[in-house]
Amino acid sequence: MKNKLILDTPASWWGAKWREALPSGNGTVGAAVYGGVHKETVLLTHEDLWHGAVTQELPDVSDLLPALREKMMAGKFSEADTLLEHEFSNRGYNPEISFPLPLADLNIYMPVSKGFNHYQRVLDMESGEVSVTWIDDGVAYSRSTFVSRPDNVVVMEIKAESGALEAELSLDLHDISDRFNVHKEELPLPYNVSQESQDEGLICYAATNPQDDIDFGAVARIVPIAAPGMAVSMLSKGGGVRVENASSILVVIKLFVQSKRDAAWAEAKRHLDNLVLDYPALLAPHMVEHKEIFDRVCFDLNTSEGEHHLSNELLLLDAYKG
Repeated sequence: MKNKLILDTPASWWGAKWREALPSGNGTVGAAVYGGVHKETVLLTHEDLWHGAVTQELPDVSDLLPALREKMMAGKFSEADTLLEHEFSNRGYNPEISFPLPLADLNIYMPVSKGFNHYQRVLDMESGEVSVTWIDDGVAYSRSTFVSRPDNVVVMEIKAESGALEAELSLDLHDISDRFNVHKEELPLPYNVSQESQDEGLICYAATNPQDDIDFGAVARIVPIAAPGMAVSMLSKGGGVRVENASSILVVIKLFVQSKRDAAWAEAKRHLDNLVLDYPALLAPHMVEHKEIFDRVCFDLNTSEGEHHLSNELLLLDAYKG
């Protein structure tokens, strides 16, 4: 159980969902897994998707150069820095840095028969996988998610040990309650949002970034495997896809930014068509690349083997008690 972060509860719903989500990523694409049972949300991000920036032309402050040199020659570097900063502001230079813009939420709705138990979510740092497991009415369920390094896609597998899976999947604009920046100012929302689904298991999503009026989005391919003795059903529904009578569901998502949606959708579909749509087959080459990076550094907190099996909640309670 070493190199794993274990939690006994889903991400809380009182305003901190993405902050308590378990992350997976490849340096370009990120997937933050909330870990809900009835409604699962995976926040999708891309390193090149930002908004909220205010860029201004730098004013000419060359007349300050003698005063700045005098202060620096006297070793008064802090005063020189403050002088330059204040002068920029006095001359109307007040830029704003940009903020990450969430690309989309992958939302998954699954029915719950009874109160679930034996819940756990785990981040395996050696593989970059996030797993969510639980039991409902005697059936063990699991969702495993990673972001492939070699294939640059988000991969999820939903499984039921027995019985049949039902799930509704969609790609949606991220929760608009997160539309405020650090100054509590409301940022403009992405616009021109479109969601299209097809019965063969494709979901196409796109929106336009108000920062530069350029599209971003994703294409998801849904691949269900029929439960024993049943005929799997997969139908488009309201921009998403509904699956019934499956023993497992594979979800593979290709993200894009700074592209016109129609061309980007077509390119993403071609990318997905060239993949082997099988969870172990996609995980294996990712593991090789990810583990080589992970094994470059070893960080030991001098904990006991028993502590490696404890959840984050229990470790925090123990720390609080001193």
